[in-house]
Amino acid sequence: MEHHSGGGTYFPPETRYGRPSFHHVLTEIARIWRNERPKVDSNRATLLEALSQSPPAATSDLTIDLIPDAATHLVAAIDFQNGGLRGAPKFPQCSIFELLRRHALTSGDTTSQNALDVTLRHICQGGIYDHLGGGFARYSVDAHWLVPHFEKMLYDNAQLIGLLARHWLSGPDDLFRIRIEETVAWTIREMLTAEGAFAASYDADSEGEEGKFYVWSADEIERLLSPESAFTFKTIYDVTQPGNFDGHNILNRLNHPNMLSPTIEANLKAARHTLFEHRQIRTRPGCDDKVLADWNGLMIGALAEASLLLAKPAWSAIAANAFEAVMSLLWHDGSLHRNRPVATWARRR
Repeated sequence: MEHHSGGGTYFPPETRYGRPSFHHVLTEIARIWRNERPKVDSNRATLLEALSQSPPAATSDLTIDLIPDAATHLVAAIDFQNGGLRGAPKFPQCSIFELLRRHALTSGDTTSQNALDVTLRHICQGGIYDHLGGGFARYSVDAHWLVPHFEKMLYDNAQLIGLLARHWLSGPDDLFRIRIEETVAWTIREMLTAEGAFAASYDADSEGEEGKFYVWSADEIERLLSPESAFTFKTIYDVTQPGNFDGHNILNRLNHPNMLSPTIEANLKAARHTLFEHRQIRTRPGCDDKVLADWNGLMIGALAEASLLLAKPAWSAIAANAFEAVMSLLWHDGSLHRNRPVATWARRR
């Protein structure tokens, strides 16, 4: 849940990762109410006046011809250095980039295609991606995709799997294939319920601290890896003694976004496995184990599509099983219910 200059939907207990705490927000609201009351009254009057005005009448119908104009306006808002829309926070916003993908496919517009590629490349190599366990966090609080809100949502990962698979098809790239495979592996390992459907999300925090499960110190990595392996890993994944954010290290490859030689990548994979196994003994974030019909539908569709595009029949079988599980759990009295809490679930590691 995000914070904006004019409002917000989530404020953490403590000020961290660029987000003010709820206590800070309440204190600031009290200060403004007490010391800047004329500003509050003026803003309230402006809002009431705007709300009282009638909306403009529609001047045209929605047609397919509007897509090029929409794509042009969207491309103008793209951050071509870091990907995504300009500014912060940054959300994956898969629907926007799917529109640009389709526009590029039908029109040959290379600018829209480049916007999609630079965005997905930074998302896949940024801190918003879990480089050890797979899966994407909900959004980045900064403009570089480095610092995530560490919550993992089923629906975000479903949309990214589908978008990455379609983008990979247009020009196969090992980076995107690997991120798809790793994220599907995370989904199967961490999100399947005992019935075979998918759980909703993982919390951002553990032991009362956001991101604690995911961040590292340079000393930890040096203890767990050989000196040569640790040096290479720290160089590629932006690990330093002071940390790359708030005294900790968020693993990312933003400074090394392209795939390296097979030998180096194999060594990095072995190092990631060692760190992943060590991370498993940490206190895990809580899991929201609700089974939601709409979010499950997104993941079922994504797995079925990725199964076809990447020739992974096992994914299609898991999608089919999930569909049966959702129907068994949520179809009652001739209609599909959105959710029903699941009492027990099993994570397969």
